[in-house]
Amino acid sequence: MSSSKSDSSHSNVNIEALLRDIRLNFISEVPYRLDEMETLILSLQKGATEGFNENFENLYRHVHSLKGSAGTHNLPVISTICHKFEDHLNIVQEEALGNLKKEQVNVWLSFIDLIRKCLATITTAKQDFSDIQNELQTLWSAATTRFHGLMVATSHLHRDICLNAFADFPIRFSYSTNGYEALGMLLNEKFDVLITGMETPRLPGNALISALRMSGTVNKDIHIILLTSKKTIQHNRLTDPNFVIIKDHGLQDTLRSAAEEIFSGSKLAV
Repeated sequence: MSSSKSDSSHSNVNIEALLRDIRLNFISEVPYRLDEMETLILSLQKGATEGFNENFENLYRHVHSLKGSAGTHNLPVISTICHKFEDHLNIVQEEALGNLKKEQVNVWLSFIDLIRKCLATITTAKQDFSDIQNELQTLWSAATTRFHGLMVATSHLHRDICLNAFADFPIRFSYSTNGYEALGMLLNEKFDVLITGMETPRLPGNALISALRMSGTVNKDIHIILLTSKKTIQHNRLTDPNFVIIKDHGLQDTLRSAAEEIFSGSKLAV
């Protein structure tokens, strides 16, 4: 029996050591990955039409891959920076692909600088990322419109309807395809509005909202819209959304009315 316990303990130590080595190996590779991103950004900055789309897609892939890897290795601050980086790439892709402004390139390079600061902070005993998180928020606020929303959407149709409803308001949306991922984002990033469906993978919309309302985080009192196909959903409790909207033929108009109410309030005055 004692031999069995000893073997189990030794096995656990070996697994912990293996995971620690894998994490350290990942951290050691990040500077090279950042160098590759920087090279792609500088290539895009030159403005050459040939190869532009390919370089842009490669940059996006690098950022997305680093975001996932950082999450796997329990480095949420790097994941958060990469998520903002990804969102800004989406903004540029929608608005000015092929005609980059210097300010846009500078934002991308600033994201890379923040990740490098994270790497330097990881080696310190305290590992305090609060200054980096503040810098990220300042950078994001300066680079985008005034308000930030999170949309949990598994349907492109509903996503487009929501975007159309909010098109005239100063807000940009980040996206998630499941409630569990969305909760992680809401616990680590600042948002002003949440739109979620009831039927979302991994964590249903009502559970996501309840968890957020009870979390005590900066997002616990944000405006929340719940989209559902059910006719009767109880709300007006402290853990409930501000708006429960039925997904029917009048969805876009109803969302538009909700947006007007949100932005006419003192919290999000336009």
